[in-house]
Amino acid sequence: MTGRFLLWAVCGIFALCLAFALTVGIVQNAYSWSNASPPPFIAAIDVWKLGMVTGSAGTAAALLVTLYISDRNYRRSREHIPSLSMELEVDRTPVSARYDAVIAALNAKNTGTGLCRIGQVDWVVTALAPYGDETIEEMRKEFSDAARASEAPDIVFPWAELERASATPGNSIEPNETDQITCDFIIPAAVTAIAVSVWVADASDLQHNAGWYRRVVHIARES
Repeated sequence: MTGRFLLWAVCGIFALCLAFALTVGIVQNAYSWSNASPPPFIAAIDVWKLGMVTGSAGTAAALLVTLYISDRNYRRSREHIPSLSMELEVDRTPVSARYDAVIAALNAKNTGTGLCRIGQVDWVVTALAPYGDETIEEMRKEFSDAARASEAPDIVFPWAELERASATPGNSIEPNETDQITCDFIIPAAVTAIAVSVWVADASDLQHNAGWYRRVVHIARES
C-alpha cells in the first residue's frame, strides 16, 4: 500500500510540474505576442530550465513506475508459478545379518519462474519381492476390483508396506537451483526388491493438494 501511494504521489507531482511549466510558457508567449510586459514573477521564471527540471522529474517517475511494475510481476511469479523437476536416487546396503539400510535422496530442481516452497514430504517403502504364488493371487483379486473402480491417476498394486515417514523441511528453492531431501529406512534383508515413493507438497497451494510425486524400483541387496 505504501509503495502504491508513493508511486501515485510522484506521478501527481510530475503532472503538477508539467502543467505549471506549460502554463508559464503559454502566458509568457501570450504577453510576447501582444508586445506587453508579463508580471515580474512570471517574467522571472526561466521556462527552459523549468522544462529541464520537469523532464528529469518525468524520467524519474517513469523509472519508478517501471520498477514498481517489474517488482510486482516478479513477486507474483515467485508466488504462483513454482515447478519441480525431481530425480529420486535409492541405495541399499547391509547393516546386519537380517537388516539392510535404504538411503533415499531426492534431488529437486526448481524449473519454474517462481520461488518453490516445500511443504510436507511423505515417503513410502513397499516390498515388491519375494511373495508366494497364493499371496499374489489374493492380491490380484483385491487389486482387480479396486483398479476398475478407481478414478485416481496412479493405480498401485497392494504391495506390503514396509516403512513410512513424513517430514516438513520447510525448504524454499529459488528458480534454477537444486536442493536435496533425504530419508533413511531399515528393512528386512529377506526383501529382495522394493519400491520407494515420495510425495512433495507445494506449500503455496495446500488447499488444492498440489505437489510432485516420484517412484523408483530398487532390486535387492547385493551378495
